[in-house]
Amino acid sequence: MTHATPNDPKDKIIFALDVEHFTEAQQWVNLLKDRVGIFKVGKQLFTRSGPKVVDMIRKKGPEGFSGPEIP
Repeated sequence: MTHATPNDPKDKIIFALDVEHFTEAQQWVNLLKDRVGIFKVGKQLFTRSGPKVVDMIRKKGPEGFSGPEIP
């Protein structure tokens, strides 16, 4: 995983993973992992995939992660 330098413009980019299937999310993360600062997991993806999608993003993606708010 490549670590961004402070004030790197990519840190300001948030990509919403508003997809339903884990494999589709995985494709987006693989494609964009070095170009975005944060991946946001949509509710429908988290409902279908649960914590495994979060783990996948943390292993492959940037340091940033945002997910659905769970009470």
